[in-house]
Amino acid sequence: MTKVKILIPQVMSSATNGEKEFLIEGNTVKDIIKNLSEKYGESFKNKILDKNGNPKPVINIYINDENIKFLDELSTELNDKDEILFLPAVSGG
Repeated sequence: MTKVKILIPQVMSSATNGEKEFLIEGNTVKDIIKNLSEKYGESFKNKILDKNGNPKPVINIYINDENIKFLDELSTELNDKDEILFLPAVSGG
């Protein structure tokens, strides 16, 4: 099983019990989200995914600084030591 580093910004860390950087196992982004949801519960899952199981439009997911929207999205395969950043979109006026 592939082990990757997860990076969570302060604004989202309430969903991970205050943890902002940690390792977790998974072969795809979908596996990682599933494992994080099992570890941290529905609050994490509800922050990241919509009711259809897709990433919410307000959440950007990056693997090694590359947005998964330009890769294979949730099916993107991971390698050991990859870094995944969950980043809420910024908006304003």
